Amino acid sequence: MDFKISLIMTVLILILITALNIVLKKNNKRGWQHYFVGYFFLIYIVACLILVGIPSVYEWKVHLIEHERIFNPHLNLIPLKDGLDISNILNIILFMPFGFLNPIMWTKYQKFKNIFLYGLFFTFFIEFSQLFTTARTTDIDDIIMNTIGNVLGFIIFNIMKKIFHKFIDKSAVESSSKDMLLSRLEPYLYLVIPVIFLFLQ
Repeated sequence: MDFKISLIMTVLILILITALNIVLKKNNKRGWQHYFVGYFFLIYIVACLILVGIPSVYEWKVHLIEHERIFNPHLNLIPLKDGLDISNILNIILFMPFGFLNPIMWTKYQKFKNIFLYGLFFTFFIEFSQLFTTARTTDIDDIIMNTIGNVLGFIIFNIMKKIFHKFIDKSAVESSSKDMLLSRLEPYLYLVIPVIFLFLQ
């Protein structure tokens, strides 16, 4: 993706999330810590999606004009077929912020089961979307390494929580059935909004 387009998309996403935060601020008691971490999380998600590569309308339009297929499955379903290399390590590092930042923002992801499943969903989404790109491979290694990174990030969170518990207590939000729908959907909107913007670019 062109750097200028990436920058413009990132700014637009930040503006939209800011509007979301203004609405949530009026209806819920959220400290500045929550929004502060939220912007870091959002930038991380945008950078992550750009790095791993997800399909876009522009890419599909080019394929259709050139009479090429949109669905281009390149699969590797054999774990560590080529051994452990630097790309595996980078995939682990890539997903560590996911397991670290989510529980800082939302208390429900301070439970291992919840953050594990959420991270698994995100990496499965990425790998599935790459079935519709030409330059990416849907790789079981990526799922394994991303999951390891997510778990390591969660472990780091639990270590840091003992040191920065006051900040995390003010940053982490606990949703309940009494909250407005937008508030309950907040964790998912931090993923959905960047995906939609990057897909439509």
